[in-house]
Amino acid sequence: MRDLIRDLRDKNHEEKYINVLKKINLTIGEGEIVGVIGRNGSGKSTLLKVIAGIYHPDEGSVFVKGSKAILDLNRAFFPELNGHENVIVTGMMMGFNKWDIQNKIKKIKEFSELGDFFSRPVKIYSTGMISRLGLSLAAIMQVEVLLIDETLSVGDFFFQEKSKKIFTEIMCGSRCELIVSHDMELIKEHCTRALILHEGNIVFDGSPCAAVSQYTQGKWN
Repeated sequence: MRDLIRDLRDKNHEEKYINVLKKINLTIGEGEIVGVIGRNGSGKSTLLKVIAGIYHPDEGSVFVKGSKAILDLNRAFFPELNGHENVIVTGMMMGFNKWDIQNKIKKIKEFSELGDFFSRPVKIYSTGMISRLGLSLAAIMQVEVLLIDETLSVGDFFFQEKSKKIFTEIMCGSRCELIVSHDMELIKEHCTRALILHEGNIVFDGSPCAAVSQYTQGKWN
């Protein structure tokens, strides 16, 4: 997987490419909750976007069975649409029937605790509010393949606690999950497996406790 870099110091704006992910070979089975850890720039978010279908690999293939959703604050919703409209549009993009989504709108709104903001444009939302909307949609609609990019660590203390509590319930409705997080306790507590990414390569794949231990001690480098 390559990403385009423009060097603004170059007068000709020469386009340069870097390999973000390198020869990734990964299979995730039903019931697995896989934590993904690594330094900034190691390819964690890119991996989730490839699985979600946002990015397409330069070579190889990706197969995902079932409805999928990525909770990513950098690419969450359409800013000009309000919360209600975003839930319907995003839910349909995830593969859910429009009428099923509308029947659960009230529950999604209640879970999000956004109140009147649910009817306001997402462009005025804080990161915590965007997190509330995304997590609420995934929780109520019970996505089969859930991809989480640091979403559980935003918002106020009370919503973080609520998020982690409902997270266990979401796991029961999902076939599998990938969680990108710098919260090592979250990885150890909730995941059944963990990966360490370094410069686009999977350098560890195994027990969450072992992954956290190796990562924090720098033994993977």
